Order: sequence, then C-alpha cells, then structure tokens
Amino acid sequence: MDGMQANGGRAREDLLHWRGELAELVAAVRRSGPARSSVRFDRGHAAQAVRRVLTGDVAPEELVAWAQAVHFEEDVEAAEGDEDLLTRFLFEVSSPELFAPLTDALCRRWLDDLDPVEARRASSRTSRGGVVVSEAPSYRIEPVGYVESPLSERRDAPKQGFEGAPDTWLVFRPEVGEALRDLRAGDEVYVLTWLHQADRGVLRVHPRDDPEQPERGVFGTRSPDRPNPVGLHRVRIAAVDGLRLRVHDLEAIDGTPLVDVKPLLRGER
Repeated sequence: MDGMQANGGRAREDLLHWRGELAELVAAVRRSGPARSSVRFDRGHAAQAVRRVLTGDVAPEELVAWAQAVHFEEDVEAAEGDEDLLTRFLFEVSSPELFAPLTDALCRRWLDDLDPVEARRASSRTSRGGVVVSEAPSYRIEPVGYVESPLSERRDAPKQGFEGAPDTWLVFRPEVGEALRDLRAGDEVYVLTWLHQADRGVLRVHPRDDPEQPERGVFGTRSPDRPNPVGLHRVRIAAVDGLRLRVHDLEAIDGTPLVDVKPLLRGER
C-alpha cells in the first residue's frame, strides 16, 4: 500500500509538472490510487503550464484540459499563501465557457499574476538607441457572474436588446451577493458584460454589419468586436431570486461573463 501511495504522489507531481502526454499523466494518476499526503500545487506549476501555450508547445484547449485535471484532483493542494490566486486560476482556466476564451492575451495576463518578473522580462522590447521599454500594464477584470440566456450563438442575438431579446437571467457569484441587496423588480440598471467571443483585433467595421454603410472606427459604433469588448446594456429587472436577476432587453448570449451592474442616475433618460 505504501508503494502505491508513493507512486500516487509521483504521478501527481508528474501531472503538475506536465511531464509528458496529458492523457497518459491523467491515466497514471488514476492507476496509482491515493497519494500518501497532499501534493503541493504552486505558482511555478501554473506559470510553466501557461508558458507552454505562449511558446506554442501546446494548444490552449490542452491547457484547459490540464487545469481541469488538476482542479478536480483531490490529493492536490494549493501552496499556502497563494490559495486564492491558484484556485481562481484553475477555476477560470478550466471553465472558459463561463469566463473568457484562453487567448494569448489572457495567458500573458495570467503569467503577469503568477510570475511578474518573468512576465515583465517577456514583454520588454528594445527600441531605437537600445532603450528597453515595457508594454503597457494589463489589468484583470474578475467576473461577478454570468448570463443565462436561451441565446447560444452570436448570430442568434439581436443587435440591440430592445430589438427582440428574450428575457434573460443574470446569475451572480455567492461572494457578491450582498451587492445585490437593494435591487428590486422594476428597477432599470446598466449591465456591463465582457463580450468573450469578440474579436479584439478589429478596429473598423461596417455599422450593423451592413456593407452598404461606410466603415467606421469601432469606438464610434456599438460593435461587440473591439480592443476591450465591454458590453453596455440598459435593462429592466423583472424579478429577483436570491443570486439571480431576471431582466428584459439583454442581447448577450448564454455564458457571457458579468462585469458590473449600475443604476440609472436620477433624471437620466
């Protein structure tokens, strides 16, 4: 039994270090049985896994699968002092459908959180005259929940919520529940979302996807495709049910991350 437990620890270490093919590592963990003691998962493991995507060694979906395997492994324990960061990393990376697709930009932001020194070194570049400058700093947005909608594809969604969007539920994380305490049915609010399927490289579009209209810069349009795809939606609350709000006129698709909710100001039309 002790030998099997020792093998269990080694198998989990191999999984955390991603030493080999992921399917084989997961199978080895299953064969080995429980570990003698919990195996520590630290920033180095997470940062190394993220770098593999940035270097092209593995595809983003492989990192998602690795994070899922680590996240659901009972004998793996986050390093002391980094529990919140590492738990958030595993939860968000393993659930891109709830948060955001695993793009290179998102991986670089995770690397900045996990290993700031390495991230600054990787993002530095040399300009004329040999002066080393760094990329602009990045900032993380923590979703406060997600949209639960019958709209599952972008092509199914109206351009604006008032153009026939179905009633939709906003589902909030338990830790922000207190922030919902003063919202009531009938209130009009602004909902801010992160349009996670947007193309962040788009700078010009034909408004409303109409090729007959001349192109405009995205900052002069409501296009979801833009460098920072924050959605702004004016909605009316139809019902409040604990951590869930049912709203009218929200065109965001199912799984869209929620960023914030703000009330309309008095006198605002």
